[in-house]
Amino acid sequence: MCIRDRMQTARDSRSPRPTDSWGERFGFGIVSLVLAVPLSAIGGGVAQLPGMLVAWAGIVGVNLVQAVRTNPDLFGRRKSSQDSGWED
Repeated sequence: MCIRDRMQTARDSRSPRPTDSWGERFGFGIVSLVLAVPLSAIGGGVAQLPGMLVAWAGIVGVNLVQAVRTNPDLFGRRKSSQDSGWED
């Protein structure tokens, strides 16, 4: 077996690193809360209640997209016990 074959086998055997971590989720949540205060003030100051509602709808939308990106099965069907892969 040549070195190229061994290197390819080694690369293929590695499991991919998860794209999201606890720190990323935590940081995103903190940044979202920190930005919510000035966005609420600007939206409320410029357009009163409708402006505040638009600001909060945007905040919720961004957080919802992030949640679905990190957990694709969030709104999908739940796995039944038959699909879980758990062996008796």
